[in-house]
Amino acid sequence: MSLRLCARLPRTALCAPARVALRSFSAKTEEKKVPPETPEQVTRKLQEQRDYWEEKKKERSKVNIFFSRWGGILFFGFWCLVAWLGKKWGDYEMYLVERELEKPRRRRRAEE
Repeated sequence: MSLRLCARLPRTALCAPARVALRSFSAKTEEKKVPPETPEQVTRKLQEQRDYWEEKKKERSKVNIFFSRWGGILFFGFWCLVAWLGKKWGDYEMYLVERELEKPRRRRRAEE
């Protein structure tokens, strides 16, 4: 809540954090100021980050690398295969039903 809004409201639990913050600012506590980073320091930090990821790449096995790159498409492909097999099985079942219904009724009853 903003300080203005809190000043208009009666003292409740909702205003407590704003009042605490107001008191801490009025006490004029000194905060540690961090000097701005130089471009060289930023470059060094970025280089350290790059080195970290290069080391991680070296630690990973070939299988881990393969699945991290192709795992999503393999997962999707597996479920596409399951759907395709289900479709083919359904088509086969329908073919058997149609073949049975093509026979004359007398033959169907005799086979049962």
